[in-house]
Amino acid sequence: MERIIYLFSILSVCIFSSCMEQKQNNPYVLDIPDKVEISKMDRYGYVRIKGSCIFVIPPEGFIQMPKESVLTYKEACYMYFSDFNNRDVNDFIDLILKKLPETYTFEKDGYSKIIEMNGYKAFVAHLRYDDECSELSVSFGNQSYYGQIKCVYPLESTDLRDALLKSMLTAYIDTAFKHLAMEDMAYYTIDLSNTDFKLAYNANNTYIYTINGIDPTFDSEQDLSILITTMPYESPPEKIMKKIKEEDFYPYKIRKTLVNGYSGVEYYSEGAVCGETARSYSVIFGNGNTSLYVVGKIYNMDLYDECLAEIKRIIGTIRFKNVNNAK
Repeated sequence: MERIIYLFSILSVCIFSSCMEQKQNNPYVLDIPDKVEISKMDRYGYVRIKGSCIFVIPPEGFIQMPKESVLTYKEACYMYFSDFNNRDVNDFIDLILKKLPETYTFEKDGYSKIIEMNGYKAFVAHLRYDDECSELSVSFGNQSYYGQIKCVYPLESTDLRDALLKSMLTAYIDTAFKHLAMEDMAYYTIDLSNTDFKLAYNANNTYIYTINGIDPTFDSEQDLSILITTMPYESPPEKIMKKIKEEDFYPYKIRKTLVNGYSGVEYYSEGAVCGETARSYSVIFGNGNTSLYVVGKIYNMDLYDECLAEIKRIIGTIRFKNVNNAK
């Protein structure tokens, strides 16, 4: 009996030592349980993230930023939130698991784990961002809703990491706030009368319009779509350069112009969607409080001229809401 106890003790020490060695060799390893559950009775201190249906208990000192689904600590650290209606979390997790190995070697560059979080399936990832920083993220949801929270922080700040993770693991979704979330960032009006365009989808501060409101998935057949993103105001030339860097399409014919009476920038671009050529016409303009980034994408090249004219006509109907709502 004593021999069994002795062997068990040795085995326990070996396992513990192995775990400690793993954590020392890989600074991205996290100590996360298989299941996290926050009782509804314990939901004091929750806030709803503007532009979303996500509720979370923020880390101490973090506040919401205006016009963005973001929590920030003294504008030095940012937690980004996004949620998507009619999207299956399993599809997103499968995509993440497929893409991550192309970028990261998990033995040294990252750590991930699938858990159950407040009744949702969740994928927690802690990955190398650069030599000094790490990205912590939690993707969660069910078969009809998907949410994601992510933050880049200094890797050496373990106290901050623990506070961020603790906050992320409190997240839950309440779709009863879907309409309010949609209105949070809609600082503009658009006239779609006499057109077949309808709002098809919105996620945080982005609104997508398609013919008959068809869900804008990559495999849906459509000739064109219009995407409007609302943002805090910034000089249009500066803002457009940031957006161009994020674009998958190749930009050309960039020029300053007036857009509905406001200083702005317009540009054309070309790329591919599902292997087929697509083109877009984009403008960015602002009223001193809010910037609007509008992209009209054309997928049917046979109707390019006709679609471009329609996109420009619809952009011409966009108006900012009153100043109080736009701040």
